Amino acid sequence: MLRFVPSPRLSRRAVPLLALGSALAAQAPALRWGPTTLAGQMNLVWQSYPSFAAQYAGPLSLPAAAEFRNTRVFTLTTTTTLSPTWNVGFDIEAANGRPLGGATGLAGITNLDVTRNLVDRLAPSVYLARLYAERRTRRFAFRIGRLDLADKFDHNSVLGDAHRQFLNWSMNVDPAWDYAADTRGYTDAVELERGAWSFAYALMPRTPNGMRLDWKSSSLIVQRRLAWGRATMRLLGYANYARVGQYDQAGTRVDAHHRWLWKQGAGLNLEYRLASHLRLGARLGANNDAVEDYANTEAENSASAGLAGRAGQNRFGAALASNGLSAAHAAYLARGGLGFQLGDGALHYGRETIAEAYWTRPLNALASVGPDLQWIRNPGYNHDRGPVLVFGLRAHADF
Repeated sequence: MLRFVPSPRLSRRAVPLLALGSALAAQAPALRWGPTTLAGQMNLVWQSYPSFAAQYAGPLSLPAAAEFRNTRVFTLTTTTTLSPTWNVGFDIEAANGRPLGGATGLAGITNLDVTRNLVDRLAPSVYLARLYAERRTRRFAFRIGRLDLADKFDHNSVLGDAHRQFLNWSMNVDPAWDYAADTRGYTDAVELERGAWSFAYALMPRTPNGMRLDWKSSSLIVQRRLAWGRATMRLLGYANYARVGQYDQAGTRVDAHHRWLWKQGAGLNLEYRLASHLRLGARLGANNDAVEDYANTEAENSASAGLAGRAGQNRFGAALASNGLSAAHAAYLARGGLGFQLGDGALHYGRETIAEAYWTRPLNALASVGPDLQWIRNPGYNHDRGPVLVFGLRAHADF
């Protein structure tokens, strides 16, 4: 029987937060203090799913019992102009809440904001998000510091921006891109843009999906942008060097066989403007599937496609994603192995398929609210579990 778990805290917390966001958003979109510009945003997400069928569960399974969770992320962005070509950026974030299933049991996590390492407490934890220096000339752009690689790489105006569009991880970034980042999604990096080419050197975490970056672990990324008519294509390639294992050489503890290895991957990203208010987006990605997934999520190949558009002031979108594992990775999970997100104790392998639709309505010029719906088949690539239907509500404000 389908049932939902209501949250008595929803109405008490949602009303004042929504009122605050609407009031802030009614102000100017940014403040200027001398050479410094300040802006901020707030993103609130509530998600729930009813109980679903599961033949068994393991240490990292998505719980089969119904859940209701919410997350809250607040961001303050500052940019200071030092000269016509130099500026510095300093961003802080505060996040709290709890993700569905503790952010385990799925490759396509239902809420991208869970990358913020959330904790369930009243006062949000504050942390440094970005801190960088940037130089821009007519020929190139250069940035160095604490960055989010997804700001400049694998960008897609349809499949991206979890604060206004799709919420699921698989719709916002290529799941097969094992991109350099700590648990919250940031890294220390150097980026260079020259014409249609972009390059980056970034640090990897010391442990899989860990918080601490390691100067010995690194990633090299290159991207080429192509544009013609209504279409834009981005080709991405990367090579990571870190202490990782190989699934076919591990029993049930791939972390017990770590050594220094390279892992390579590639992705293709496409945008196409169908009409003035309707766009198509798509991604394809794959990596060296013999080597352990180390960051982002557990996926060796992925494909996604979606539409985003406007009807009056309302925004809407619908997308489909399919994530897959290598035979060695699937066999590792089938014999009871654990990753950093997956581990049902056994596995009847099937591709993880995710369908998502959203709709948002503006409350005023800078605040919006709207529902989100996700359907997930074979959660965690397991045909013996699911499907799962996830209901969501998102409120967003800029100030």
